[in-house]
This record gives sequence, structure tokens and C-alpha cells, in this order.
Amino acid sequence: MATASTVNHFSKSSWNPLRVGDTGLPPQLLLMAKLIVVGLVLRDYHLGFPDVFAPFFEWMEVFPAPWYRRTLKVVFLASATLLMFNRAVRINCLILGSLFLIATLSSKVYYRNAKVFVGVLLFLTGLQERRSPPWMIWWQLAIMYFGAGLNKLFEADWRTGQYFDYFLGHLYSSEVYALLRPLLPGQWVARLMCWSIIVSELAAGVLFTRTRLRPAAVWLAASVHIGAALLVAGDYGVYVAAVLASYLSCLSWPEKLEASVDEGSRWALVERIFSVLDYDQKIRWTEPSSEQSSSLMLTDGQREWFDWRAVGWLAMWTPAFYFGLMVVLTAFSGTGRVVVVRVSASIGLFVLVWTGFAKVAEIFRGIPPRDGCPSSERS
Repeated sequence: MATASTVNHFSKSSWNPLRVGDTGLPPQLLLMAKLIVVGLVLRDYHLGFPDVFAPFFEWMEVFPAPWYRRTLKVVFLASATLLMFNRAVRINCLILGSLFLIATLSSKVYYRNAKVFVGVLLFLTGLQERRSPPWMIWWQLAIMYFGAGLNKLFEADWRTGQYFDYFLGHLYSSEVYALLRPLLPGQWVARLMCWSIIVSELAAGVLFTRTRLRPAAVWLAASVHIGAALLVAGDYGVYVAAVLASYLSCLSWPEKLEASVDEGSRWALVERIFSVLDYDQKIRWTEPSSEQSSSLMLTDGQREWFDWRAVGWLAMWTPAFYFGLMVVLTAFSGTGRVVVVRVSASIGLFVLVWTGFAKVAEIFRGIPPRDGCPSSERS
């Protein structure tokens, strides 16, 4: 039955890389996997596969150089291409994840946390059933953040703030930290930064395991990475971009949306833009009803959004928007990358503050919480 389903999806899926529906994976997970592949290619990870050197297992030394490295590269390019064109998506996610895990095992020098994270994430994505919630990915995020927070909690340099004070004040010479440090005596600014990260990571690790609290986990986890980017506009490789993409596993993805817009209003341009970007053809545009008080309304059948909030959710469910973000986050290097990181982090900070205040306002107005999990879990 599973084989027949895979063949069926292989035959009917679109070849358009910007489409994410009608495959063996939930749309948001396929989009996540494609984004990671784009980031890996733009950051040249496909060129960095190692030959066997100081492997974790001695028997791996039987693989000859340079054919071992070349084989990994060819398999990556083939599987990545098939995945982007929606062919056998689960199998190719398994292959891509396995490549990074095998490459890591074959060379201790090659080992990096980012490569292990990407390898495990893609492998678990390949194991995912289309109609099942991605519990394995949520638990990967929970373990990663809770483990990171716990590790920092046991480090004296983190508890006292010494780590941040030395790293930001002497090693990196952060301009932002230099402005903030005089606000409090001693190392208290660095200590507060360290403890905010420890608490955020520990809390995110716990919240990722709770269905209705998972959006809060994403908010806390994203705040850690955005804060780090504001303080240190360094080159994190593909890691931060891949982590941000992994949050898509926590986003509900409706099969159909209905939007109504007044053609004579300023929002008419929104319809033209998103009609072009709607490659999965999931948005049905209609004329507004006489009872509609707003010129733009979006609904997924359960909730309604108006005007700018409708635009935000339209962008949230548009794959082309994420591909553009991934290119921006990973394509630049040198000075251009510093500028991109600073600007992206500033925009991210604005989004965090805006969504935080919006959620607080919803709570005070008594609006029921919207589950951030895939709809397959809310049965």
C-alpha cells in the first residue's frame, strides 16, 4: 500500500519547484526540505563533502579517495534535483539526510553541529507520513534547545556572564554590546544576556513538546537567534537559516483559502500579486459580501483576517515568499552578508515584537488561541 501511494504521488505531482502540494509529504515539510536544500547549495555545502579521514569507525577507511567524496557529491546533486522537482520526496529526503550523517561519521574533521542538525532533520522528514503530525521533528527541536540550555546552565562562564563579556567585549568587539554595557555596573548586562538565552532555550525545549504552546516555543527560539544576529553579524553558515526553516513544521497549512477583495480599493494589488505567486492554486478570490466591513478578508474556514493581517497570513502560506527569504539569508558573503544579517535581524525583531503584542491583545480580548500545529493533529 505504501509503495503504491509513493508511485501515485510520483506520477501526479507537479514538476514546478515552487509547488509543495500533492506529494508524499505535508506541504510545510516539503517546503522546509526544499528551503534547506537551496541554502545548502548557495552556501556550497555540496562542494564540501570529505574523503574518509579520521573516521568515527575504522571500517570506513575502506572507501577510496577521491571517489568517496565524488560519490557523495553526485548523489547529493541528483537527490536534491529530484526533491526540488517533487519526485519521490520522502526517499530523497532520506538520502540527503543520510549523506550528511555518513559524511560526518567518515571524518571527525568534517563534523559540525549544523551538518548533523541538517542531516537528522532531513532524515526525519523522509520518515514523515503525510497525514501524521511531525512529532519526530518537534522532539528534535525540543531536545536541541533543551540540551543547549542545559549545557549553558552547567557552565560557570555562562552563569556569571563572563562568556558574553569576553566574547562580545574583547574577541568580537560588538558595537551593540559596547553601547549596552555601561547601562549596568560590572558584567550585569552580559549576565542578563546569558541568563535570558539559558531560560529561553530551556523553556523552548519544554514548550516544543506541548501542542498549544508550540508557537510560544518558536517565538522564544527565534528570539535567541535574532538577538545573536543583532549582536554578532557573523557567518553562521546554513545553520540559522535551516533552524528558521525547521519552524515550518509548527505551522498549520490549509488545503484551501478563500479571500475577498474590493477591486476598487488599494488592496486590489494584493490579489494580483498573490494570484501570480499561488502556484498550488489554493486561494479562491471572490467579491466581498455586503456585510463585509473590510476591503480585504482572508479565511481558512475557521478564522478570519482583515487588511494587513490578511496580507501577513497570505505571505505566511506562500512558498515563493520563503524561497526569496532563503536566497537573501544565504546567497551573500563578506560585507554584503553583514548588511543582510543586520537588516534581517532588525526586521525579525520587529516581527517578534509585533506578534508578541498581537498575541497579548488577543488574550485580553478573549480570542480563542489558534493552534500552531498542522491541521492533521487537530482531528
